[in-house]
Amino acid sequence: MKKLLIIATTPMQYDGLTGVLIQTIDRADRSRVELHLVPGMGFMGDYEEKMKNRGVLIHPVPDRARKLPAYMKALFLLLRREKYDVLHVHGNSATMAFEMAAGWAAGVPIRISHVHNTCSAHPFLHTALKPFLNAFVTAPAACSEAAGSWLYRKNFTVVKNGIDPLRFAFDPAMRALSRKELEAGEAFVVGHIGRFSRQKNHAFLLEIFAELLKLRPDALLLLIGEGELRESAEEKAAKLGIGKRIRFVGTTEHPEKYYAAMDVFVLPSLYEGLGIAAVEAQASGLPVILSDTVPKETAFAPGVSYLPLSETPAFWAEKIAGIPENSRREEAWQLVASAGYDIRDMGKTLAELWKLPEPDSLPSRIRLSVALAAFNGKDFIREQLESILQQTIAPDEVILCDDGSTDGTAELIAAFIEEHRPSNWKLFRRSSPLGPGANFRSALEKTRGDLVFLADQDDIWKPDKIETMAAVFFDPDIKLAVSSIRYIDRAGNEKLLGTRLSARKDHEVQIRESLAVCSYLGMSMALRREVFEKADMDLWEKTSHDWTLLLTAHALGRVVFLGKPCQYYRRHENNASGPAGQDRKQRRLFLIERQEVHIRAALHSNCLGQEEKEAARKALRMLLVRKRIVESGHPLRVLRMASLYRKMGLTFRTAAGDFLASVKGISAEK
Repeated sequence: MKKLLIIATTPMQYDGLTGVLIQTIDRADRSRVELHLVPGMGFMGDYEEKMKNRGVLIHPVPDRARKLPAYMKALFLLLRREKYDVLHVHGNSATMAFEMAAGWAAGVPIRISHVHNTCSAHPFLHTALKPFLNAFVTAPAACSEAAGSWLYRKNFTVVKNGIDPLRFAFDPAMRALSRKELEAGEAFVVGHIGRFSRQKNHAFLLEIFAELLKLRPDALLLLIGEGELRESAEEKAAKLGIGKRIRFVGTTEHPEKYYAAMDVFVLPSLYEGLGIAAVEAQASGLPVILSDTVPKETAFAPGVSYLPLSETPAFWAEKIAGIPENSRREEAWQLVASAGYDIRDMGKTLAELWKLPEPDSLPSRIRLSVALAAFNGKDFIREQLESILQQTIAPDEVILCDDGSTDGTAELIAAFIEEHRPSNWKLFRRSSPLGPGANFRSALEKTRGDLVFLADQDDIWKPDKIETMAAVFFDPDIKLAVSSIRYIDRAGNEKLLGTRLSARKDHEVQIRESLAVCSYLGMSMALRREVFEKADMDLWEKTSHDWTLLLTAHALGRVVFLGKPCQYYRRHENNASGPAGQDRKQRRLFLIERQEVHIRAALHSNCLGQEEKEAARKALRMLLVRKRIVESGHPLRVLRMASLYRKMGLTFRTAAGDFLASVKGISAEK
């Protein structure tokens, strides 16, 4: 494991550089690197708490700007004592030479200076220190070609400031809620996200907006951020008489909801290393207006325009007023990866800079989604939400669809999200219920991941479920994985009897087995997105989502079973898959009759080829035999037909279940 020290040469606060630094920490593979942090100019707000919550070891030092000699001494002693493998410094100019020199003197082998701007607040010092920086750095890095060319005299690595495309993907429901919160109505919302500083040029933006109101009286300006110039911006807005048409939001943990509310994004900066807010705005499908000082590599989506800062505010206002609406906002997030701004690409580049060995994990670009369908599940759903939140590998998004619950389930989910603020958890509510199948379909339609995990509201995932199941998808031919389960009762106590699918080994599931068993539960499935996209929706409506997805996966490729239990399946009186507490015979007949419906529907679908249809007919005939045996109440018939059970690929467990079900008076709960 390598030991890495990250240094922030600016205050850790709500700004672009701090955001990238946090992403650097979040993308680090903690199994391969130990992270330490030096806040060169301290923390503002709750950022110290955020770092501690991420498990980063913080080393306080004297203030870099006010006590440079004391800072350098403390930094050198720290570097020499801890013997770091990598020193990664984030900054905006050649003043990073101070940290590079300390690293060189302390013998740190990999010294990275990571520049995030194209202009310095100390131009003379920057020019004087540039040769020293280039002498001491071993791995120069920059957020853009423009920033790197401005600072370095040697080859450098561009580490594009990555974002999570799914987080910023446009969501019409989020837009409606956000505009309601802002009291925007049908206004034409012009948006800007950036710290109130000279660099972001808010004074010019306010003049542009004053001119825009002459062309679009319905316009509204949305300003997100804080900073030393906010008060002067508010004063200028009042002088221009436009204050009532401006929303000063302050800082936010959820910029994505404000991008959704906007109609156009404007960034008239005096200079930028990249302009990460513009990247986020493009991911949300917004038309974007940039000043000509923003690097050209920032633009990757249609609808981006560069305007000269030498032009008048009226010129800018005219261009903004004439911006056409993007009718395909919901698809824009897909452009992020091809442009190299996916956060997974950033993680891979950082690992190369740090010279970390290749991880034994999923390819970095695979996105993981969870689709959870809920309906009147208030009694159990919090445990399920907590188990998803505690996964060893966090999903990239969690889609929760409430099917018109009347017991407060949706409110509980909303409160849980508000309490924990997990990244990319989205709740969708329906006013009236459509049923489990339609609700799962709705949830799956809203996911954008490459792999999707299905979740019921009343079960509990083991902490390593996603990690365990995702690992099998190294093989591109595997389309669906289903894992073993453990049963629990209403109170969460594990049931030792009646635990099907809990003692079998890993194996590839053949179509004959699926047709014979028909009992793989959706809550234990993970699947590639293409399985849902190519599913037969007629079969879905006639049977169930899990059966349809299973057959579709067989048609597209391979299906595997994992013997390791990855979740607890709660049996209670309100299960959608059939209530607990039935007589064992009733429960068995319920399952057999459901299998019969599934197979008959499959025979009339496009999921099965000729060989599969013949296997389905055999399975159907065997089902009818089993049904008669269970109904007859003569368990010895099971013994007489043992060879037929084996021939059809049915397990001893299935035969034993039929035997017990045919014996009267045995409860299904025993």
